[in-house]
Amino acid sequence: MPYTINPVVKINEVAYTDKTINGVTLTAGRESVDEQPRAGYATISLVTPNNTYPDIQIDQKIEVIVDDSTATEVVLWTGWVSDVEVNLVSFGATGWLNQQKITGVGSLSKLNRRLVGGAGYAKQFDGDRIHSILYETAGVTWANYSPATDTWADVSALTTWTEVDLLIGTIDRPGDFELTDYSSGEASGFTLAQQAAASGLGVLYECHCGRINYDDYTARTDDVSANGFTDIDTDAILTDGLSSITRLSDLANDITVTYKNNQTETGEDTNSVALYGRYAGKVDTLLEHDYDAAQRVTYYLDTRAFPRKELQQISLALHLDQVSDTLRDSLLPMRVSKPIRIAGLPTSIYPETFAGFVEGYTWTINRNELFLTLNVSEYGFSQLEMNWLQVPAALTWADVSATLEWQEARVVV
Repeated sequence: MPYTINPVVKINEVAYTDKTINGVTLTAGRESVDEQPRAGYATISLVTPNNTYPDIQIDQKIEVIVDDSTATEVVLWTGWVSDVEVNLVSFGATGWLNQQKITGVGSLSKLNRRLVGGAGYAKQFDGDRIHSILYETAGVTWANYSPATDTWADVSALTTWTEVDLLIGTIDRPGDFELTDYSSGEASGFTLAQQAAASGLGVLYECHCGRINYDDYTARTDDVSANGFTDIDTDAILTDGLSSITRLSDLANDITVTYKNNQTETGEDTNSVALYGRYAGKVDTLLEHDYDAAQRVTYYLDTRAFPRKELQQISLALHLDQVSDTLRDSLLPMRVSKPIRIAGLPTSIYPETFAGFVEGYTWTINRNELFLTLNVSEYGFSQLEMNWLQVPAALTWADVSATLEWQEARVVV
């Protein structure tokens, strides 16, 4: 049975279907593993005749929904209206058409203009620090839960706290790395949360339901161990624009990592320096301990001292028959950090099986078309030094490629 998208744009709980025109674009996550996600972004166009255009106001909630292969609704993106622009598409004696261009932003945008940290933060692990920041910026406290005139009778008996505290999702606590105390005064909640996430090698992101989540450093490898990868068939990938890149700008073989009180740990890869010359890189962190900073130096040398061929983007047309229902339904609730694997790519693009994670994604929706573009990173960028216990116990030497080099053996797929 052919797949039908049935896209719905819901704004302030009002559903728009027939008025939605071509060109809904939704973004979430980040472009690369070397940055933290920015607030998600949406552009939506609605067209209506004469003076029947809908009353859409700033900060109203947006949800974009499509059907899966079983005709079950799946939310692709959630955010809030930031801009509403009204244009005349056509005008004449018989009437006119209005086009409303709606811009939406994700939950992280709500942190950007809220100042936190005035009372400082004690030493905390990265997940606990981010939870503290989010509680100050986005959490719902008892004092602001509802107007004083409300009573318990005004609250639905089925309401849970997670349905009230709409912005805070799953925060991995306590996290993996201890951060130094903070006493530099009030600052943007978004900035402080991003600094903590980067220092913890984790990722702060919006889920498709609009909540702010934090995955600590070990969350990705734990996810793969528990659930494995989602395999994407090469037949489902659009070949137009499929590319990989190797960049000199990604090379770093002389690393300095700053930590508590501007102390530093340094290291270099002498083989890389001899081959390419010296390419310095500096990483500022909030780490408390010298051994964590030293491990971070090793991580950057392991992943940046030599050029790596990286996939830039992967695009899929989920409305086409080449995409199986199983794959489509597994990709619709897309999220940052989702593990994916692709075998059989052209060797000119990527010579081995790709295994890695989704860093960011873009949905493009027309009435009968649904496109998904993924920004991805290799598994090795999300793992520190691989130890023997992390190699699957069932692996035999015969399962390993005879041409595999040790520096490429950080991932077993």
